[in-house]
Amino acid sequence: MLSLVGAVLVASATLGQAETPATPLQELGDLLVGRWTGDVTLIADWPGIGKKGEKIVGHWSVRWIADKRGLEDEGFAGQGTGKAIYFWDAASKKVRQFTVDSGGTTGESEIWKQDGQWSFRGTGSLADGTKTEGQGTLVVKDCGNTLIVEGTGTVGGKATLPLHDVYRRASK
Repeated sequence: MLSLVGAVLVASATLGQAETPATPLQELGDLLVGRWTGDVTLIADWPGIGKKGEKIVGHWSVRWIADKRGLEDEGFAGQGTGKAIYFWDAASKKVRQFTVDSGGTTGESEIWKQDGQWSFRGTGSLADGTKTEGQGTLVVKDCGNTLIVEGTGTVGGKATLPLHDVYRRASK
């Protein structure tokens, strides 16, 4: 016969399993969904957005799409706008992200979590075909209400300024 303590332990274990995200996309989405304001320093000249070293404030909104099979991220920063789509790639076991902005810059990235740390690596191009590359981490602070994106990158094979952008949650 199951004791009260045993029943509570079984119920707790079952509830814990139900709350565990099915994929890292679920966990990433639970972190990102909402509205954000970011303090951004442009690490390179981004056509249609602004110049290298320029400090801008941006506003982003992230929401679930396709019955929580994907995320849509729409932002307004500097002189431009941008949009990204995220989804779980079962073959690579990573979240994939595709981006485009109003200056014609496009990109694709992989995002994964290892040892409690979110990381990303991506490639893309400016509207004129100049190649871009970057990698870094997403540092979560203040119980998920502050996100710091740090990393390094290249544009046309030349190093950019170090990436260190700070985003604060405006609403969940």
